[in-house]
Amino acid sequence: NDLIKYLDDFFEIYKNRPIKNNFGGMGINHCFALYSILRSLKPNLIVESGVWKGQSTYIIENALPKSNIVCLDPIPKNRLFNSKNAIYFENDFVGIDWTKFDITNSLCFFDDHQNAYSRLMEMKWWGFNRAIFEDNFPDGEGDCYSLKNVLSGLGHFNIQMSKDYLPKGKDK
Repeated sequence: NDLIKYLDDFFEIYKNRPIKNNFGGMGINHCFALYSILRSLKPNLIVESGVWKGQSTYIIENALPKSNIVCLDPIPKNRLFNSKNAIYFENDFVGIDWTKFDITNSLCFFDDHQNAYSRLMEMKWWGFNRAIFEDNFPDGEGDCYSLKNVLSGLGHFNIQMSKDYLPKGKDK
């Protein structure tokens, strides 16, 4: 019942989204999950790691228009939507000095295909206590070490970082 109350507002926002083809990004089901969680928790700061085209930024901005948004993505040329309410960095989550932000009522949204266990350790070290991991691949799938991989105890063939961030060339 709690989720039902968000449906009408969400569908109106989703219908008017600026990115109609978000191939490689979040679809309607994950967008609704993000929207519902944000509306329920009402964080003052949302850290989005992995922006891609900007659809999730659009959902965040419309779910909580008065919240602060920090967007992290190393490839800004892929963005089709830029929020006026967001601060953008090309740095990785670990490269930001989070003491400059009020994180007392915050939420980290990781859609960055990175090691989820490392992300949890880093966010906890800075004092963040809530997170959503959009990429949660089952055992033997995906390009990063997800929470399902962590909980299974089986590891992952690519435990450190996704293939896009691995060293390239003969020195690999």
